[in-house]
Amino acid sequence: MAELLLVDDNVQLRELLAEALADAGHRVTQAGDGRTAIRLLRERSFAAVVSDMIMPEADGAEVMAAMRGRQPRPRLVIISGGGSIEPMRYLQMARVLGADEVLQKPFPPSRLIELLARLLAPSPVAPG
Repeated sequence: MAELLLVDDNVQLRELLAEALADAGHRVTQAGDGRTAIRLLRERSFAAVVSDMIMPEADGAEVMAAMRGRQPRPRLVIISGGGSIEPMRYLQMARVLGADEVLQKPFPPSRLIELLARLLAPSPVAPG
């Protein structure tokens, strides 16, 4: 399947999602904060990045900024449960900054797997 980077400071959620994604056939690299994710993005290529928006060290917006200009650009799913601001505001901001999809926590792992399958599906070839 695909090489994925999963970024979330919530260890239990990250482990749960990583296991579900691996069971779906993906190769998953985990990062517990944005700074680690940015380093990994510099070192390796990923088909998709799933990142929390609110994290220590560097947040989801900084992870998104680190992805700019990468070719090919990984698909990006931003997840958030909020914080001091309503979750949808963070997710709306993520869309403006270039997220391909957003998910509000909590969500079932199957929802993320379905989203990634759609995002990573080959584009249909236009008849020529």
